[in-house]
Amino acid sequence: MKKVAVLCSSIIITSLLASGCTSNYKKNVPINNKNTESSVNPFDLNDEKSDVQAAFGFGPVNPVDELSYTGAPIQQEYFYDNVGGADCNLGFMIFIDGIAQSYKINGENTEEIMHKFDVKKKSKIMFKASFKPNIGKKGDKLGLYVTTIVNPKHVPSVKSPDFGNNLALSQVLPVNLKYVESANNSQLKVYDKYLMQNVTEKIKNQYLSADESNKGKYVSNQASLFYLKYNGDYKGSKIELKKTSKLSLTLEGLCGPNDGKYRTTIYIDNKPVKTIDGKDYLEMQLKKGMLSKQNFDVDINGITGIHVLYTISVPQGNDYSILTNPIVESSCKLLVIGE
Repeated sequence: MKKVAVLCSSIIITSLLASGCTSNYKKNVPINNKNTESSVNPFDLNDEKSDVQAAFGFGPVNPVDELSYTGAPIQQEYFYDNVGGADCNLGFMIFIDGIAQSYKINGENTEEIMHKFDVKKKSKIMFKASFKPNIGKKGDKLGLYVTTIVNPKHVPSVKSPDFGNNLALSQVLPVNLKYVESANNSQLKVYDKYLMQNVTEKIKNQYLSADESNKGKYVSNQASLFYLKYNGDYKGSKIELKKTSKLSLTLEGLCGPNDGKYRTTIYIDNKPVKTIDGKDYLEMQLKKGMLSKQNFDVDINGITGIHVLYTISVPQGNDYSILTNPIVESSCKLLVIGE
């Protein structure tokens, strides 16, 4: 089986590796600074006959602490450096204040939420991303994240839907985006209804570890966590449905050492999808010692066949500056919908 590790390039001061789409949950794992190889394999290239390792770095070519939006498109150059022994397919995404951004690359006319790059082993590519924010007003300072999804084209076997660590999410630290001018805000709709309950013994045993520094309260391990549930189960990696117009899901969230507000986008085959009532994203507050929960229906009208479902939750407001509140990707589900 191919084994893969992420190499943190010297041009990236610090980076965080979030949990990948796996059938069993893995907590967020920090990558050490500068030229340090993570002990976590972020994805499985699914070649049982090979032990070739792949390792890559990514990030801005010229890192800065702050970018400005002046009304003209924001343009930033990024790189992928594949220093390993296997080819990589990598999906690049941008988020501002928790909202996914469509962007162009290298002067092309096509805007995408995720552009995918094939990076040959032992090679490096650079590309220029250009976009106008779809959120923010003059005077704002919002968090801008760039992320990578590893092997986003992967679809596991229906008989044995193990994602390994395919579709794992890796991120670099966010930067401030200063608004000199207001963005042409999209009319995005938010679903912000959620429940909060005290963490029970059952939840403690299932999800949490003790935070001894906070008088015995319980928080998640190291960072905020999100669990995508179908029929009350977050560990299952396959959802089978007859042809229908909606998919009923639950998203549960637990905060890390610090409270945080998150915006969550639902993805099918790496493309954002709406809830059944037309909401573009979910919004939920996480508080220490509490479990936050949202029940929602996804609009899958007209969708049949085999697909991959996951969510990405991104800090909103000033919470992007709290390093224990990174972007969190849920476990992936293979979605099988009959004709």
